[in-house]
Amino acid sequence: MPSLPKQTRRLSQILSLVSMLALAVLFLTGALLSFQPDHHMAELAQEIGITDMSWTPSRLAVTLWSLSIWVSLAPLFYVFWHMYRLFRAFAGDAALSTQASTAIRGIGAGFLVKALMQVLSHTWEVLFLTMDAPQGQRQLSVAFGLEDLIFALAGGMMLVIGVVLTQAIAIKQENEAFV
Repeated sequence: MPSLPKQTRRLSQILSLVSMLALAVLFLTGALLSFQPDHHMAELAQEIGITDMSWTPSRLAVTLWSLSIWVSLAPLFYVFWHMYRLFRAFAGDAALSTQASTAIRGIGAGFLVKALMQVLSHTWEVLFLTMDAPQGQRQLSVAFGLEDLIFALAGGMMLVIGVVLTQAIAIKQENEAFV
């Protein structure tokens, strides 16, 4: 007898597909940003106050910038993959399973890493953008905002929920073995 209502399992099936679609969109976004970096680099230059870019970023700077895009997106790939796994577990009526608790912990860990990567990726992007600038125009910028704090808190919360769910599953299995 299933423990989750049919509507919940159906919604979970839909959300698992949405998670896979999000992975595809994220990949396409990364490809667009890394293979055509000029527009995004110009936006970043304006954002940090460079009105006249009198230099052209070197091939190394553009390559490093493109790689930093993929590094900054990696935690989101990890989060969406674990969301897919979580929704598949729910769709399969396995809400109280190690698969679900592992997926929840993975989502939490991904959010925590994403919070750190947001701070680092902005720093890297500015560094790579201005590394070929004339002396006196190079910049190093570190930014931490409310969004980073929200990602960190959400990640910590999901991590704790996953750990508590793992402990609850262990207690449930121990009780079932005893009875």
